[in-house]
Amino acid sequence: MKGFKEFLEWENLSRFLKENAFKIVIMIVIFKIAKYAKKHIDKVIRVILDKSRIDKSVASFLMSLYSILYYIVLTYVLIDILGINTSSITTFFSAAGIVLGIAFKETIGNFGGGLIILTFKPFKVGDMIEYNKYVGEVKSIEMFYTKMKTPQNELVIIPNGIITNTELRNMTNEKVRRLDMIIGVSYNSDIKKVKEVLNDIVKENIFRKDQRSVEGNNEKEHYILPVPEPTIGVLELGESSVNFNIFVYTKSENYFNLKLKLNEEIKIRFDAENIEIPYPQMDIHINKQVKDREISSK
Repeated sequence: MKGFKEFLEWENLSRFLKENAFKIVIMIVIFKIAKYAKKHIDKVIRVILDKSRIDKSVASFLMSLYSILYYIVLTYVLIDILGINTSSITTFFSAAGIVLGIAFKETIGNFGGGLIILTFKPFKVGDMIEYNKYVGEVKSIEMFYTKMKTPQNELVIIPNGIITNTELRNMTNEKVRRLDMIIGVSYNSDIKKVKEVLNDIVKENIFRKDQRSVEGNNEKEHYILPVPEPTIGVLELGESSVNFNIFVYTKSENYFNLKLKLNEEIKIRFDAENIEIPYPQMDIHINKQVKDREISSK
């Protein structure tokens, strides 16, 4: 520590810079060349990983690991140019590593979390997951962080150590998902008619291989799978509405599109059939005798 303070004194520092000016220039040139070369090396490695058909999750992790190792090696090369004994530097980093390991245990946990994700594969690059309040597509799994992009085009960066210790939903791990919808109607509604309307809407959206485009309706817009069969029925008699449950199955990639489509069609058909969808409201009843007493007291 004392030697380091002496080195930072202006006289010693200026003498060091004068004696090693040429070496410092060489270091800067090598750093610039190495940084430029890394961009081309990155492209080559990505091509190799793509051709080797390695899982995208593993590929992104390896790219992150390679970048860190690249700069570590570059740092050792630059230090060696100055003539500094690298073995003493290694000893220092080894000793410092123990201290840093305690201080940055969360960072080490994130690295371990990344290995767990790659080993057990709860999700992979390209999967749609729900974590905490975020829903999005996994873009990369790096050494310390997992990056996902939401439908709002927001980048969410999650520490690997946290994501492996928290519940999450993988929405695309299975090819088929069940869409659950609860539709409330007024107690004045004819529930047989409501069920008939809902059945018609579901049948119109069932996808069949022999189905052809009719009147501009593209078969790709029919997202409901015929098997397993859809289920429609009264779920419960709620406080202010009769609640119907709709269970339909669809391909995972069509889940949100189907939900939007059914909500829209149900509202249009209910309006056409005069089926009321209730909304929260409050009825106030005034006791006439109490009101008359209050008036007479005034």
